[in-house]
Amino acid sequence: MNYEKPVSADDLGLVIEKSRDDYTVTKMCFAKEGKEIKKDTIIYNEYITIKNIPNRVYEYVINGKSAVEWIMERYAVSQDKNSRLSDDPNDNEHPTYIFQLLISVIKVSLQTQNLLDELPEYKEI
Repeated sequence: MNYEKPVSADDLGLVIEKSRDDYTVTKMCFAKEGKEIKKDTIIYNEYITIKNIPNRVYEYVINGKSAVEWIMERYAVSQDKNSRLSDDPNDNEHPTYIFQLLISVIKVSLQTQNLLDELPEYKEI
């Protein structure tokens, strides 16, 4: 599946809106329209928005959560309530790492669903 190779968002049909080249993540979230959550759009940070994400991406589920949502949840700045230690996933040496990881997970999710579609129907013997 070549999941480790960087993938272009354009190749996946994603639209990236950038007002600044700042890939620092605090907490990613889905766009909202009124009270409706729009999973076709991820607000990566205040400068970058990823649009046109196929709904099919969210069908690839691991332990009850889509792989994309897992990345969004885990790659966020957080602080432990008791110790007050901060966990910051941003890497100054590789500032685009989290962004590229998210795009790669979108690709792998799509490819996995496409492969599953090609499998013959399971029949109990």
